[in-house]
Amino acid sequence: MGLSEEQREPMAELILSSSSNTQGAYFGDMDGSSSLHRLPQFLPLFQNLSLGIAEYAEELGVDLSFFDVHVSRSWGTGLTGGASIAPHRHWHSHLSAVYYLEIPPDGGQITFAFEDIQSEFMPGLFAQENVANGVLTRNDVRHRAKVPFQVRKDMLLIFPSKTAHEVASNPSEDKRVSVAIDILLTLKDAAGHEQFIPPVSQWSKLNIPSGSVDD
Repeated sequence: MGLSEEQREPMAELILSSSSNTQGAYFGDMDGSSSLHRLPQFLPLFQNLSLGIAEYAEELGVDLSFFDVHVSRSWGTGLTGGASIAPHRHWHSHLSAVYYLEIPPDGGQITFAFEDIQSEFMPGLFAQENVANGVLTRNDVRHRAKVPFQVRKDMLLIFPSKTAHEVASNPSEDKRVSVAIDILLTLKDAAGHEQFIPPVSQWSKLNIPSGSVDD
């Protein structure tokens, strides 16, 4: 991403101090710390996040000028002592991002999982046994239902929130520190569009009565 050590250090220190009493896995969103994007220490990250999302959308041929792009929440994570993160998705957002502040040796792998491999045109074609028996001429990453990805310090990773992902265990006593970010897109103008979320300015909050309706 290109952030300097001086820019990364205050972010890492805040997450490490928040997780100092936690053994194994720390998730900031579970203790109410899910708005790191509002803290001044994280300003360099979120300024550069905008550029990363723009590049991501351009690569996919998506014109972001139709949308407002919102950070809905952001939180710190810390893994140490063999802790890992089980497979999960972020159903409430459109895009997710992870920025890596500290990565100890052998503690930097994230794996993406896919329920259906679209290019597997015969059931079982991409099974590993077919590499051994010669049916497949090579072991290609496009054949896999799970794709591991090695990350490094100062890397920003952006992916669809609906994609299942998991984090391998970190055997080190040094924490693997990252910032997780959820991103939601809404239309700037809903006219002529049916498929996307309309502008927040057009929303109306309902006052739902508390307790039983019959009370």
